Amino acid sequence: MAVYIMQIDNIPLFSYFGNKDNEIETIKDNLPDMSHINTIIEPYCGSFALTRYLLTQYPDKTYICNDNDELLIKTYQTLQDNKKCQQLINFYKRFGIKDKTHYDSFKKENSVKSYLFTHIIYRIHYGMYDENKKRFNEKDINRLIHFNKNYKHVKFTCGDASIIINKYINKSKTFLFLDPPFLLTSSFYSFAKSEDMESFFKVLMNMNKYKSKILAVCGDNFLLIPFYEKYKIKIKFKTTINYRGNTNNKHENIYVANY
Repeated sequence: MAVYIMQIDNIPLFSYFGNKDNEIETIKDNLPDMSHINTIIEPYCGSFALTRYLLTQYPDKTYICNDNDELLIKTYQTLQDNKKCQQLINFYKRFGIKDKTHYDSFKKENSVKSYLFTHIIYRIHYGMYDENKKRFNEKDINRLIHFNKNYKHVKFTCGDASIIINKYINKSKTFLFLDPPFLLTSSFYSFAKSEDMESFFKVLMNMNKYKSKILAVCGDNFLLIPFYEKYKIKIKFKTTINYRGNTNNKHENIYVANY
């Protein structure tokens, strides 16, 4: 069944650590033949940057975005619902932060309302109280409307990435984009559980045996080079970006694939 989507500007709901928006131009030039793909999966979705781009090109495919951040996924699911999204919009049109004490208290609520506000207004990189940022403006409200109108048929799930990967990894018409958070830096800085890391490396070791198309992000860890050679893992391409906008601190991502 074809799904018709309004014009998409491919803008993120909010800034997200490690998102691939700045690398999409390179990624899109290194995708598999999408004419043979019917299901696209991001097991570690975050801001689901690749899905947002692919939706603009292939709106009638099936998209599954998973993350183990329960509140992130609950936020996405809430915004997909027309009534709940409108309730949030009505709330933010009235709501504003009074002072730092009010901000700290609101942030601790650990609700969709506080999660969205702190991430859109203060961004995930900072999260610090700013006297000049008190409330949503029209542009912020439009981000919620944009999400509700354009991402309704994306299936958002919360759980271990390994479960999603194991379910789809041997399906020939599936494309898996693996972007685990624990490989963002050479020090293996990790928000993920150790079993997720083990599962990811198991996929890499056997990726040439699987029927699904796999593109995986392996950070910039030079210690993995012998690992790639041992298991005949193909380095598809590399990207270099300015880390957190700092032109003097560049970060390289190595992408490997089985196609």
